[in-house]
Amino acid sequence: MTNEISANSVTPSVDYSPSVIHSNSNNLEKYAQDFLITLKMTIGIRYVSVHRLTLKDRLDTIMIAILSFSVIISSLIEWHLRTHGISDDWLSLLIIVSSIFILVISQYEAAKKYLVRAERTFNSATDISDLHNRLALLLASGNPLSDLLLKQFQNEYHEILKKNSMYHEHVDYLRFKTLHPRSYPTRYNTDTFKKGFYVHFWGRVVYGLNICLWPVLLTAPTISLTIYVVYKYLLKLPGGF
Repeated sequence: MTNEISANSVTPSVDYSPSVIHSNSNNLEKYAQDFLITLKMTIGIRYVSVHRLTLKDRLDTIMIAILSFSVIISSLIEWHLRTHGISDDWLSLLIIVSSIFILVISQYEAAKKYLVRAERTFNSATDISDLHNRLALLLASGNPLSDLLLKQFQNEYHEILKKNSMYHEHVDYLRFKTLHPRSYPTRYNTDTFKKGFYVHFWGRVVYGLNICLWPVLLTAPTISLTIYVVYKYLLKLPGGF
């Protein structure tokens, strides 16, 4: 098994199969501590995913609002031109195409169900957090820990993952590392410049692009086109708007 964490689940670098647990019965506490780290990381990464999905939903709402506002401005421009006896077929076509485009984009973004995914991911993180707290309390109490009991905790963990099928993405894992770069030095050491650069800088870049790239690619040309239309068809009219 590798020490890296996949995009869809956080898997510890320890094999928790019954045979391995039985053959290492003297190290159950070590297995349990490693499993606690796994649970803690999964919780943190999923909360990061909830935050990312919520931000994406908000930005998509703002994006649709900006696109709709641009169509409204273009419609007002067309009305103003017609009141001055000026007809512009290209502007009329632009308004029609933009309206259809907004409708398609709205349906496309609505199908992603960011808020639904965020809620299910949050519920998953909450369930795993409860499992983590129960196991941590058991270890802190000093009660004896059996391989069967540890296996039950692991089975419950996998059942939670199956019940909440909305997995986090690799970008959430990268963001988690930027927030906690030294939390688990045995798993990813950030002392070297190369590793530190990847964790602190590249993780933030990828996370930011995942959230902002799509809205910016759509809204920036739209705003530029709207400004151009206003300049071309309004500012040059006699007397202005």
